Amino acid sequence: MIKLKQIVSFGLEQTASLFAPITVAYNWIYQAAEILDNGTGLDAIQVQRSFQTLLDSMSHEKNEALTLEPGITHFLKITRSYWSGLFHCYEVEGLPRTNNDLEQAFGVLRGVVA
Repeated sequence: MIKLKQIVSFGLEQTASLFAPITVAYNWIYQAAEILDNGTGLDAIQVQRSFQTLLDSMSHEKNEALTLEPGITHFLKITRSYWSGLFHCYEVEGLPRTNNDLEQAFGVLRGVVA
């Protein structure tokens, strides 16, 4: 057991620098999920503003993601390209937030029609 602990400790020491960018990116993703989950019941404009604030932070601090910076840059670019359609689900009650949710809604209707 002591030998295993030594091996694991050595491995963690040798790879410690790899965890910093993952931690930065994980925190951003977690914040994004919290905002988009909208557990506090914000309206569409408030969700949009909160998400924009996060994206601004990511844009200004993306160099902290080190090796993951290209992925963050790509995420920001794609988010900008889809921006106009990202927040409709907060404007229209019952509108599915994801494609999976939408497919389930159609599946229910197929069962009713069939």
